[in-house]
Amino acid sequence: MSVSALGKDWPGTFPWEFADAQFKSIAIRYANDGEQAQDVPLSACPGDTEVLQRPDLTVDDPCGPDNAAYVNIPTSPDYDISVDPVDGSVESTAHTGFVFDGGEPVISYDPPVDSGTACPVARAVVACVYPDSARVVAGVPLGTITILDELTAIANGFLGVFPFDYTSGTDTVSVLAYVQPGQTAADFDALEMCGEVGGICEDASTDPGAVDGDGVPCTPTEPTQPTQPGAPSEPGEVGGIVTTAALPDTGGPAGFLLPLGALLVLLGAGMVMVRRPHSA
Repeated sequence: MSVSALGKDWPGTFPWEFADAQFKSIAIRYANDGEQAQDVPLSACPGDTEVLQRPDLTVDDPCGPDNAAYVNIPTSPDYDISVDPVDGSVESTAHTGFVFDGGEPVISYDPPVDSGTACPVARAVVACVYPDSARVVAGVPLGTITILDELTAIANGFLGVFPFDYTSGTDTVSVLAYVQPGQTAADFDALEMCGEVGGICEDASTDPGAVDGDGVPCTPTEPTQPTQPGAPSEPGEVGGIVTTAALPDTGGPAGFLLPLGALLVLLGAGMVMVRRPHSA
């Protein structure tokens, strides 16, 4: 319509109520070039407005500097909301026919305030890592010295009390102490902290010469037992007392050989005495 239809009292601002054939109309703005009445939505016309609840924004502020930000920003078909990429501030604009509580069509949120809380410094811990099996070699540590981030140990249940053991894959990790500034794995004695291999023999059947940490053979030699009388000393042999076989039977009366022997001795002595005068 023409501006003249607004009446001579129109001050040149919008919205403006005026009387026409519909008895009461409201001019809301100047029409754009080529714009037709059907191009303007009915919601653009003033009327009863609906009050919207102000969007509730949450600030996430993890430890560290300059990292606070609004999170989980809500969306709605009744308003537009945008985040400034530089300072993180937020602006929400209600659509036509809506206002936010307080009657404001636009509300702004200041940039989120960063607390600047410093992140805790994770300490390092020294641990012995024991494999599920070990090759036995005398004088070799049972485990390997490893430097771990304390957060890794905490994630596995460490509460700051030493020693603390946990399983990592097929290995057993024993957390032993905090690492002091400047210390490295080379500063720790694996033999002293992790222990030596001892009493554990793996694959001894394929390595008869394997020994434990004390130099004791993994496959001990069976001790030789002393031979007892009447007991076998070697397979197939019998030791002990052997019974003497009986003398052969000559056919004479039993026991006659002893007297006969004595008689022969006496006769021999008599013959010596008889022959001595002839030799004088």
